[in-house]
Amino acid sequence: MARAVGFLLLTALAGLVAYWLLAPRLLHTTSTKPSPPVPSTRAPAASSPAAPSSTVSPSASAQQPPNIPPPLSQEQQNDIARENQRAPYYDWLRSASNGLVQQAYADTDRTVLIVQLSGAEPNALTILFEKAIVPYANRYGFLHVRFYVPVSPDNPADRQLYAEASLTNNSWQLFFR
Repeated sequence: MARAVGFLLLTALAGLVAYWLLAPRLLHTTSTKPSPPVPSTRAPAASSPAAPSSTVSPSASAQQPPNIPPPLSQEQQNDIARENQRAPYYDWLRSASNGLVQQAYADTDRTVLIVQLSGAEPNALTILFEKAIVPYANRYGFLHVRFYVPVSPDNPADRQLYAEASLTNNSWQLFFR
């Protein structure tokens, strides 16, 4: 009987040694999912200035989510499409004006066209108005046009309103300020 107990103890001991040696390898190879990192429960020290930045920033091994812009509303999509359709008109105004039009764009009210002129020349503006604004501005959805001129040649970004045009009763009217 002592022999049988000794044999059982030796077999149990051999089984424990084998389990101890092989179990970590078997568990590691069969696991397909890495375990998530355990968050720290330790509160940052109040006197340490570096502690808050280390708890706020992700670890070096963590990846940032992709930078995806938020979806646009239907109105925003329509504004972008409208401005893409108007871009050739803006370019044409600049090129056809022989340097009179420096910049053309839609105001925040999308029915207002802003035209920045290089100078205050009433005759040149009248010709531009008759050849470029009257026949085409309404086709691009503009009902009102504001013409601006630089206040001083030293600061071309500083501008003042020079003239306005409005479409009323299917007729364009130009008003000088």
